[in-house]
Amino acid sequence: MDSSPTRDQPIPGIDSAAFQVHLPPSADSLFEESGNVMQPIEDQLDEPGLGTAHIVNADLITASKDRLFFIRFTPDRTMRARWYLIQIDMQATTYTNPAFQTNGNYWCYFFGKASGR
Repeated sequence: MDSSPTRDQPIPGIDSAAFQVHLPPSADSLFEESGNVMQPIEDQLDEPGLGTAHIVNADLITASKDRLFFIRFTPDRTMRARWYLIQIDMQATTYTNPAFQTNGNYWCYFFGKASGR
């Protein structure tokens, strides 16, 4: 290999910056900078529950033309419930679970997590 005065030589500005300790910014400062201020954890844990007026039953599902609903669901290995848009598949439900009207178990498709909190 040829020896060169510029090859494999340190560049003072870049090398000194590269070897400095880099601390990531805090989550709070990132949220403030983006304008999406994160709610205090206490507010996230105290989400109101659903009242009986919001319970989806067999009559409501049968009356729905598109059978699209938002449900609050806690996925496996998570601790926080999220809202999801689902569609009830009545054909699959009646085939796999003939007692769906009494046990309340339906076959459904998850279309996506609702945006928001």
